[in-house]
Amino acid sequence: MHPKGAKISLSKLGVKHKVETLIRLRKHLAEFNKSKSLKVEVTDVSTKQTIIYDSIPKAAEGLGCSRRQLAIEIRKYLKV
Repeated sequence: MHPKGAKISLSKLGVKHKVETLIRLRKHLAEFNKSKSLKVEVTDVSTKQTIIYDSIPKAAEGLGCSRRQLAIEIRKYLKV
């Protein structure tokens, strides 16, 4: 049982959120995740062009490799 006066989320009681609330929650979560993500700066050594990606997954997508492989390469670079 819950302690007296404890708040219980209505969604845990089976009440569904309104569509407007779900949209607002998704937007807030996207902004929160973006603020916590690590920016990745990639420089093409042949053209000297630099691209800044919002996150490791977006950088991996742009480079055509997996997130895991990019994260491994970043760790190698940071150890140098």
